[in-house]
Amino acid sequence: MPGRTIWISAIAAMLLPLLSAPSFADEPFRLFGCSVRDSESDFISLYGVEQDDGTWTRLQFLIAKNGIIAALVPGQPLAGSGPFYFSNSDGPEGYYAQVRFNWDGRGYLLHMLDIPPAPGQDDDMGGRWAGLQITEPTGASYDLPCGETDEYIGYMARAMNCDMTNRYGAAGCDFDARPERAADDKLPEGFAP
Repeated sequence: MPGRTIWISAIAAMLLPLLSAPSFADEPFRLFGCSVRDSESDFISLYGVEQDDGTWTRLQFLIAKNGIIAALVPGQPLAGSGPFYFSNSDGPEGYYAQVRFNWDGRGYLLHMLDIPPAPGQDDDMGGRWAGLQITEPTGASYDLPCGETDEYIGYMARAMNCDMTNRYGAAGCDFDARPERAADDKLPEGFAP
C-alpha cells in the first residue's frame, strides 16, 4: 500500500502544473474606501478590475447608507474610457489627489490629501484627509467628509482618464512625477484637513 500511495502522489505532483490556476482577473479591487465621518454603516467606495495586461476595467463608485446603496455610478465598459478622471499635485499642505466624475446630473469630486509630518516633531506622523463633494443639478453642493480611509492612488492613476481640466495638463496626472503646486494654486475652498 505505501508504494501505491507514493506512486499516486508522484502522478498528482506531475499533473498539478498542468491544471489551470483559478483566475482572479475578474475580482473587483477596492481602489478607495472610507467611512462617512465615523459612521459604522455609511461608506464611500470605488472599485475596479485589473486585467492581466495592467489595464483596469469596470470602475464603479458607490455610496452606501445604513448598508443600502444610495448612489451608484456603474462601471465603465470593458473597452473604452469611463466617466472617471484623475489628477494630483504636491505642495506644502501635502500630496493631493482628486477623482472627478459626473453621473445622473450630479458632479462628484473625491478629494484625498496625505499630510506630511510636521518638520522637527518626532512624534508627529502626519495624517490623511479625504472627502467627497457632491454638486446637484441646481448648483447646490455638500460635502461628505471621510473618517477612516484606505486608498490606492497609484492604481487610481493607472485606472482612470487624465483630468485635463487640472492646471498642469498631462503632468498633473503623473503619479510618479507629480507637479509641485504653485503658490497661487490653493486647495479647493472648504477643503480643510
